[in-house]
Amino acid sequence: MSGAGSKGAHGGVSGGRDEHHVARHFVICKEIMLGFFNGREQYDVLIDPGQGTLMFDGSDIYWLIDNEQRMSDTINHAIGIWLRDGSIEEVMAPPSPSTAAGSDEPPGRKHEE
Repeated sequence: MSGAGSKGAHGGVSGGRDEHHVARHFVICKEIMLGFFNGREQYDVLIDPGQGTLMFDGSDIYWLIDNEQRMSDTINHAIGIWLRDGSIEEVMAPPSPSTAAGSDEPPGRKHEE
């Protein structure tokens, strides 16, 4: 696990998953960069608004897209930075596909290839 020691944003590094952290959910408002590790190498993914949402469980950041949950290696301090600069906004519950379809995001903005 890369960066395990750097994940402790609140004093110490959590010893286990027994602590009751409430997952926080965020919509992506500006382009952000997330780091991932595929078992052999680290790589970054540039994420545009409308390309999924973020979840933070108190220690790890997850990118939720296409009914999948991908854990990022990005340090959890990024959440506070992105909130301050307006890159993400916290939402009370994760947007469901039906709610996302009714948003004012332009359709088809998921990923242009």
